[in-house]
Amino acid sequence: MNASNPRHSRGWIWFRALAGAEPRIGTGLRTVLVTDVQVASQQGRLIAVVPDALDDHAAPGELGLEEGWVLADQVRDMIAADRSGAKRPIITIVDARSQAHGRIEELLGINSSCAAAADVYAAARKAGHPLIALVVGSPVPGAFLAHGYQAHRLLAFDTPAAAGARDTSYQGGRGRLFQLIAGIDADSPSRAQIGLVMETGSAGGC
Repeated sequence: MNASNPRHSRGWIWFRALAGAEPRIGTGLRTVLVTDVQVASQQGRLIAVVPDALDDHAAPGELGLEEGWVLADQVRDMIAADRSGAKRPIITIVDARSQAHGRIEELLGINSSCAAAADVYAAARKAGHPLIALVVGSPVPGAFLAHGYQAHRLLAFDTPAAAGARDTSYQGGRGRLFQLIAGIDADSPSRAQIGLVMETGSAGGC
């Protein structure tokens, strides 16, 4: 499971680990990965933002204009699909290196894009969808607010890199640290470690 490609981030590693052979849902964007996985006794939606492995000029792991709008569309579609039925869990994999910065991003409204993502995650909470965030890398504030911070339960690995997740433990409600998971190799997890994370995530469902 080791990532030989430097653009295969922890977000990519853990999306692949938790998604297994499940087919991806088309998002129209290489940096937003979505699939449905089994969470306890029901299906849940797994969402990750990852680097663009085919673009050597893109900053790795940034959450930018397109990522914010695509996240908002994916979660909004799920809310609409579940409006009359069971509310499926949403599991976000958080490895947000940063929010994209630059004149073009500002002119085209990255603030609106990231706000749309944060708002739709909040709408999913209000609609009754359990939200679980698994922090596998750095929860950088700007990007974390748009992808992960709205979760009912925040999980992270008990490693020095989890310091950012610990910092959120004082928060009430949104973004509150639920559990640090010990004994996980975040960069090259074993099958047993993947199983432990899945079990903890299922137990963390609200």
